[in-house]
Amino acid sequence: ANWLYPIIDIIEEVENLENLVDREKYWIEYYLNINPNLLNIQSTKDRIIDGRTTENAEEFEYFVRNLHKIPCILQRERIYRNLTQAEMAEHCGISRSTISKIETDCSNTSFKVIETYFRVLKGLDILNKVQKKRVRKSK
Repeated sequence: ANWLYPIIDIIEEVENLENLVDREKYWIEYYLNINPNLLNIQSTKDRIIDGRTTENAEEFEYFVRNLHKIPCILQRERIYRNLTQAEMAEHCGISRSTISKIETDCSNTSFKVIETYFRVLKGLDILNKVQKKRVRKSK
């Protein structure tokens, strides 16, 4: 798996420990002003732990454990529906090469494109149900 690791640098050494908390707050504020999308785990830890139910935590863990399976799942579901990559690309409004990339490795694919892929599969299921067709496993 490709994990992201924090880069840890010493940005300031404090000689007087009484100034430590104030200097830490200063640097957190400084970097948040540069990039407001940064996350300070210490400032959110209580909210994350208190806000999640056991069911939410289990659902998240399940998703994380199975994230790497998304390309295979998408490819398998497309094949079950007897669609070529070109046909799936046409339904999704993207290129066949993008479908190929999604089914090989989603890491460089936007979430919006993957979401569209799932929605097209679901839409085809609804259409097939209305037309009394069944989605079956290919032999």
